[in-house]
This record gives sequence, structure tokens and C-alpha cells, in this order.
Amino acid sequence: GGAYDYMIMDSGWTPDIAPFLAGSFVPGGNLVARVASRCIRIGVKLLLKLPPLNWLCRQTSTVGICLMSPHSEGEVRLGSSDSLAPPVIDPAYLTDGRDVACIREALEEWRGMAAASPTAKQTLGAELLPGPLFGHGKGERGMRRWAKVSGFSFFHPVGTCRMGTDRATSVVDLELRVHGVNNLRVADASIAPSLPSAPTMAMCCMVGHRAASLIAESLQEGFGGDLLLNS
Repeated sequence: GGAYDYMIMDSGWTPDIAPFLAGSFVPGGNLVARVASRCIRIGVKLLLKLPPLNWLCRQTSTVGICLMSPHSEGEVRLGSSDSLAPPVIDPAYLTDGRDVACIREALEEWRGMAAASPTAKQTLGAELLPGPLFGHGKGERGMRRWAKVSGFSFFHPVGTCRMGTDRATSVVDLELRVHGVNNLRVADASIAPSLPSAPTMAMCCMVGHRAASLIAESLQEGFGGDLLLNS
């Protein structure tokens, strides 16, 4: 399965995460659903300001399971022939069963570490989530439901303009030039052939530095200026 990592978030996160999770239970993406979700989030946030509930929330601990090398792959498609129309973006989270299995494996490993720790036994009480509401995450269906409700992205998408030598599977070549288009390069996270197991900022800085060098070299060689696309 894919690699995973852990984050231990202090109890102060709970009042911030709970309204988001409550609002996530509202199905649909139309205006009514969005308004209902927002109202639920505001209501839960106000309830958590009550002293008894606020105290209870701050007696919890959260372990975040980070899927560092997911197998699921999304896509970006043209929405229409209108160049000004927004593209269709489908992140396709957890569509590959190996990702769900990896999250379940990480959860079981963490439970095992907690059970083997004398300190954890003294300080940790009952498991709230995934807990009985999601079948303790034992089966794939329960784990998938829990992951979709409580999970969120780190917003590090890459690969929509993948670099490579094969035009059938890539958008730019090894010098960031768009295949079949003169004087056009792409220099951002979209050119990464695969998702790095780390935040993408450092990679983007290196890509930008390399793009600047390549453009400078092309100007010195007299090939004219390049149009650089980046986000």
C-alpha cells in the first residue's frame, strides 16, 4: 500500500474540526445544501462555546493519518469549447481501494501502539471516531465512509501537466516546453511526474529556478523569448 504518516493534533483542534465534520454530513453541492451545511457548522460552533461542551471537547486527542503516496488519481478536463469556461476538476479521492486499505492499516497500527503503551492506557479513554458509528473502521465500507467524512486534502495536487518524453503520457518535455507549442513552458507543481511525499513548495521553487535558467539560456542562444505559465 501507499506510505502513510501520523500527526498528533492537540485537543484545541477539536472545536475547530467538529463544525466542519458536522457540515460535511449534508449531501449535495447545490445552493440549498451549501446553505444548510453552513448553518449546521455555525450552530455546532456556537454550541461548542458552551462551557460544558467546550471542556469536554478539549479533553480529546486526535491522531491524523496522512496518506503520503496515494494511488488514487484525479483529472482535469475541459468543461466546454469556451476558453473562458472553468475546467472540470475531479480529485477522485479514495477511488483506489489500496488507499482505503492503507488508511485502515495505519489505524490498526496506531491502535496497536496505543494498546502497548502504559502511558496511553492511563490517559486514553474510549475511541470516539471512527468508533461504533463507522463500525470501528474494521470493514472497507465503514472505513471508506469515515475517511470521506473526516478526511481532507493537504492541497498538493500535481501532475496535470506531467513532464516526460512520451507525448502520449506527458504535457511538457524535460526542459518544461509544452509538446507541439513553440515558446511556451510550464513551471509549477503541475509538471511533477508523481506526487512527492512532502509539501510541494520546495519542489516548485526548484522548478522555477530551473525554468529561469532554461529561459536565460534560450535567450543567449538567440531563440527568442518564452511565455512562462505558472500558478
